[in-house]
Amino acid sequence: MIGFKIEGLAGLEEMLVELEQFTGRTTTGKNAVQRGMIKAMAHIENRAKVLAPVDEGRLRNSITTKKVRAKRESRKRFARETGIEVRTRPAGKGSGVAYWQEYGTVNAPAHPFMRPAADAESDTVIGEVATLLRSEIEKSLARVKKRAGKKG
Repeated sequence: MIGFKIEGLAGLEEMLVELEQFTGRTTTGKNAVQRGMIKAMAHIENRAKVLAPVDEGRLRNSITTKKVRAKRESRKRFARETGIEVRTRPAGKGSGVAYWQEYGTVNAPAHPFMRPAADAESDTVIGEVATLLRSEIEKSLARVKKRAGKKG
């Protein structure tokens, strides 16, 4: 398991609580955190696109950063998750060859691009997470306060 220490998160929880009190919803804060995480992960996405082997460019173009949606448990229920998960990976058209490029086959050598991108950019991502989260939460809080001022 890989462990990280992220500093600079002091005060973020209080800001999220204030945001929830203004809006009456937890989704506003959750969306702000997701936006900050997606912006931080853009470093890995961009590096992976540079390192990805290019034939027609479909693999490179399939690399995206997105939030992970709740998984369906049954026809009517979704798994309840309180955390936020963001992934950078190949998805959609062109992503079918990603595994074979990353790890190789018996007949073709590996051409890793995702792991080297994550290794190269992880320090940058970790260093920026706190700043980007704070920025996105502050923007959301300012928008909510501005709307509340217009209504009152």
